[in-house]
Amino acid sequence: MEIITKSGELPFADLVNNQDDLALVARHMQGTIWNSFNIDSIVTLNPIRPTESETKRRAQMYIKWFGILRRDCQYSLEKTLDMLPHALRCEIDGTPYEPRPAEESWGVSGKGRPMVASLDDDTFKSEQTDPSDPGKRIGT
Repeated sequence: MEIITKSGELPFADLVNNQDDLALVARHMQGTIWNSFNIDSIVTLNPIRPTESETKRRAQMYIKWFGILRRDCQYSLEKTLDMLPHALRCEIDGTPYEPRPAEESWGVSGKGRPMVASLDDDTFKSEQTDPSDPGKRIGT
């Protein structure tokens, strides 16, 4: 599978910090694409033999989503790698995938309660949910 551009560089090399991260992304891409074929085999109950053209197509999808998540959504490398299998699966299945921008994220407070954190006009705002009523927000 050739994913190197005519200039001899990986198309997403500018989105990683160093050679170790680049190697990590390359390994992740290989594993994610391989797993996507395994999932297809399980779903169809038939072993799928990956063709070169389908492998290249999935690699191009991976590269596209890597760029969207890193460049457009401003995700960290770790979050990008976490989200890529789902993004690839959605693209393969033809279902929409709309990632949230990095400034909108979910987390858990130190007290184990879910909280929504967002950046709005460079001001950090945090809200926690009431454990007895998850729809009710508690200002912090």
